[in-house]
Formats: sequence, structure tokens, C-alpha cells
Amino acid sequence: MRLPFQTQGKPLTLQHTTLGGDVTPPVPFYQPNPHYSKKARQARYSGVVVVEIIVDTEGNVRDARVIKPVGLGLDEEALKAVRTWRFKPGMRSGVPVATRVGVEVFFRLK
Repeated sequence: MRLPFQTQGKPLTLQHTTLGGDVTPPVPFYQPNPHYSKKARQARYSGVVVVEIIVDTEGNVRDARVIKPVGLGLDEEALKAVRTWRFKPGMRSGVPVATRVGVEVFFRLK
């Protein structure tokens, strides 16, 4: 996973900050891998799902949504996994802030 989105749920009403300026990005410390969907595995399908999330001031993922789908059930699996991720929150002047970031979830069969 790379942060911010420029480099590589149920909606909540949150004030959030876009990365840049004096805002440091959130840092993941718990990010289990997603499961491969049965359809995608049978088709031997690979791809990258891009998910936009808000990381709140506690480091929890909020408002996750797919912005670049790949289909075959992988989008749903990416969302399930990303919603469980935990972060050290983004910071502005030493204070935690909710930040909107994009993450890439890679699916590759070996």
C-alpha cells in the first residue's frame, strides 16, 4: 500500500483533511491481506482495486469506497479487508486529523 493516492461502509459525516501542506499521512500498522474471490481465482484474474478511505483521528477506516473497480468479487473483498485496517492517524502540527487517502489493493495469484 502506498499513501497518498496520488502516488500509487456506510458514509459518515466527518471533517477531513486532504494530504499536503503540513499534514502528514496516516501510517498503517495493521493491514491484513484480502481474500481472493472464488470467481477471480477460477478465472486466474489479477488486478488492482483502488479504494478511497477516510482515516479518522483514532486511526480507524471510515467511509471506504471503491474508486477503481476490477470486478469478479475482488472489489468487495478489497473493501472488507481495508475496513479492518488500522493506522497511526495523519497529523497536523502534532494533532491527529482525519485524512482522506487512496489505497491500492493488489490481487495477484502465484
